[in-house]
Amino acid sequence: MTVLLVTSRRLAGTGQYDRWCAIGDGGPALDPGREVAGLAKLLEEAYDAVAETWFRLARAMAEDASAALAHTPTASVNTSDFGLMLAWARIVETMAAAPETVCVICDDPWLFRHLQTLAGVDAQCPPPPIITVSARLWVRGVMARLKVSILVAVAHVRLRRQRGNTAHGGAALLVYGHPGSEPAGRDAYFGPLMSHIPGLRRVFHVDCPYRRAIRLSGGGSGSLQAWGNLFSALTLFLHRWRPRPELFDLPEGWLIRRAAAHEGGTGQAAMIRWQRLCQNAWLKETAPSVVAWPWENHAWERAFVKTCRAAGTATIGYNHAPVYSRERNFSTATMIDADRSLPDIIACCGPSSMAAVRAMGMPGERLVMAGAFRFGAAGTPAFAPRGPVLLALPAAPAIARQMIVAAERLAEKGCTVLVKDHPLAPIHFRETAFMVRTAKAMSEHKELAAVIYASTSVGLEALIARLPTLRFMPRGIVGQGLPEGAAGRQSDVDAKTLAPVLAAALNEPPPGPLNPDEFFGVVDLELWRRLLTTRPFAVSAGARHPGHRKRR
Repeated sequence: MTVLLVTSRRLAGTGQYDRWCAIGDGGPALDPGREVAGLAKLLEEAYDAVAETWFRLARAMAEDASAALAHTPTASVNTSDFGLMLAWARIVETMAAAPETVCVICDDPWLFRHLQTLAGVDAQCPPPPIITVSARLWVRGVMARLKVSILVAVAHVRLRRQRGNTAHGGAALLVYGHPGSEPAGRDAYFGPLMSHIPGLRRVFHVDCPYRRAIRLSGGGSGSLQAWGNLFSALTLFLHRWRPRPELFDLPEGWLIRRAAAHEGGTGQAAMIRWQRLCQNAWLKETAPSVVAWPWENHAWERAFVKTCRAAGTATIGYNHAPVYSRERNFSTATMIDADRSLPDIIACCGPSSMAAVRAMGMPGERLVMAGAFRFGAAGTPAFAPRGPVLLALPAAPAIARQMIVAAERLAEKGCTVLVKDHPLAPIHFRETAFMVRTAKAMSEHKELAAVIYASTSVGLEALIARLPTLRFMPRGIVGQGLPEGAAGRQSDVDAKTLAPVLAAALNEPPPGPLNPDEFFGVVDLELWRRLLTTRPFAVSAGARHPGHRKRR
């Protein structure tokens, strides 16, 4: 046996193993000199290696009707850590086949039980208790879904008059409630498109808080929640993802149980069901000819496309940001009915994204180059070695918290750190003279010394601006990699190496130029006009759609 599996409460004796590692972002204070080296890199490599396993399991999960309320069956890396669990299992398997003896510390009750089934793994203690954790997640999930029920019921009552904001027929944008959107119609995802296409209307996803929906309700905008109903809202707490029992008999059964328990411990199933109920009622009542939305191929979007197709509404999925290398939710490999649940048109923001989604199985005849509305609105910051460092936090709180802790160490040494949290996931931290929150986007700063990022497009923008760019690799978690064509141009850092790598980067020449048009293409307004104002279209064998261009 070369892997000794323990918990943090029942550690193995120091003389029993050569090296140790703790699963997760923490762990006990053991000898740092004996910790497995380069674990963040190993975890990323394992995460990439288990992609096909997740795809295979996702297709099996997707056969259940309730899977439409979950994120694991769509391989959504930003909202499910199922791939992370598979990656840890792969690392432990590799360690078990190596000559060294490694002590692996795991406090997750489901993952522990999965790991102890692997060859070469010797569990040195009983697995962590699972009943109390499961019960806590179950109670938390019920309470979270009850909270969702109450909140959306209130929102529906306050917003139901907005049903009059949306005309029958015509083109519509379905968008998230981004705080950067404006009442006059300018949208954080579609820019000034409403001012260029008369009659184009906008409806907000159910994630948009009702106060924001009221603020943004002018100019033909309204909330989907106006189309809900009180009975459906108040029964949302009853719905969650329930994988069929046969899945638990698979070799990865413990990990599937874990995914269901963790997703069930949130209110996301209730929100997904509410989104589907509201969008179906909106489609039935207003019968739009064509709908465009920021497309990420999530479960609610796949259902939305099928409902639109049945109603004769054409669909345009707007790939609004560059596709990163680990965004597996875009892949058709998880889809059991891709022909029915992919948009008629996938409008790409740049050549890099078009190549990425094509490689993930998107039919080439559905792809058009539409350009990026979300880049280039302001200037480019100048490189200033003595200037502030921008810390661009991702939407994932677990990664953002680690970045804050690491940046605080920089601030303690007199480095000015400007903290820009994600607009949809603000995070609390203690501000100091050298640790300052900023509301400015990267492009709005006059000068910067460097940019530290994880899993956001800010890293790509920093490389385009030829600024020293550091990708933060969190402990025990996997972040996104850059799109093809930009990967490998930044410096990878973790909490230990951040300070020395930053110091070295400030004394090196700026990175070579990166063509922004490869990732953020010029917006093709004429294409958007054709897509949104011509008669409804649908993709079929040999059919031509409004964005069709002959191949040369």
